Amino acid sequence: MIHLKPHMIQDFKKKDFEKEIFGNETIFKYIIGKYIDNYNVAFEKICGFERNDTHSNIFIEGQTTSPYKSNNENTKLDIACGAILKKDSTMCQLEYAKEGNAVNFSLVKYLSDVNSNKTSNPCMNDFDMMLENLLCFQGENIFPDKIVLTLITPKCFKENPENRFYGYKMKDYGYNEKKMVPKKLLDTIEFHQKSEIKRIEKEWKYPDNIQERIKKIELRWITMEELFGQQHRAILDLDLTKVSDAKKAWEILKTTL
Repeated sequence: MIHLKPHMIQDFKKKDFEKEIFGNETIFKYIIGKYIDNYNVAFEKICGFERNDTHSNIFIEGQTTSPYKSNNENTKLDIACGAILKKDSTMCQLEYAKEGNAVNFSLVKYLSDVNSNKTSNPCMNDFDMMLENLLCFQGENIFPDKIVLTLITPKCFKENPENRFYGYKMKDYGYNEKKMVPKKLLDTIEFHQKSEIKRIEKEWKYPDNIQERIKKIELRWITMEELFGQQHRAILDLDLTKVSDAKKAWEILKTTL
């Protein structure tokens, strides 16, 4: 089941593509969310695990508890899937549903790069914070065993990773080696903790075994073209960073929304 914020429930089909849709990450989060809700094979490609009764939820722009006390706001997630529950109707508090064992957080980047303005600490960025939130994601102090972070971008940036800072991040954390590099992420977390206070509360606790948690992370980098191209082969050869190609893809995709 897909869960959306109220502002996302609108008729995107009536919007001007070039002015309002092209490069709009909020709209593409919605498109991706609806797409993986409609097609289980797309869900599995993004998440890295099968969809079933305990791993069926999809949340677009949901929020989870920040790992640090100094950050009074919850951490906003682009897309969260799997064994996840919401504590309230506003999706301002997501938690792990312990009946399952797998959780995916996906970071959607269309034309933008890593952003340091989405956190209370300018030394942090949204890529690293999403990873750390995934490590800490829990429900009643119980943690999921399988945790996957997926970066979703146009193929242009996966083929030319040096054009975006997140490309360097993926390399640093071991994406090319097909395994996580624990020390790199641990160094980043230790840097965060020099200026932050770990959250430890009755119903939420920063994990004691953070190094072991890091070893469980699976990194995935999926392009929009390959994702949508699973069901719509014509999109595979397009370049969604080009307005003309993106508009062709939109004409195909809007029939599925």
